[in-house]
Amino acid sequence: MGALYVVNFITFCIFLSPVYRKDARFQVYLHRSCSNGTSYTASLVICLLICHKYVNVLFCRLFNFGIFKAQL
Repeated sequence: MGALYVVNFITFCIFLSPVYRKDARFQVYLHRSCSNGTSYTASLVICLLICHKYVNVLFCRLFNFGIFKAQL
């Protein structure tokens, strides 16, 4: 269980790093509407608390929701 939380924390830090924040398409996604930024923040918190794989939902086309269509 401890190893899972360590991996969750490392993944959380990586997603907050400038590597993802500098990407032009991802910036367009984040600033397109308020719900995109909110869904990203909520997903990061869930990623930190539950499972590091959860944030990958943002990078797929799950159920065709616009807030879950981030692109890198």
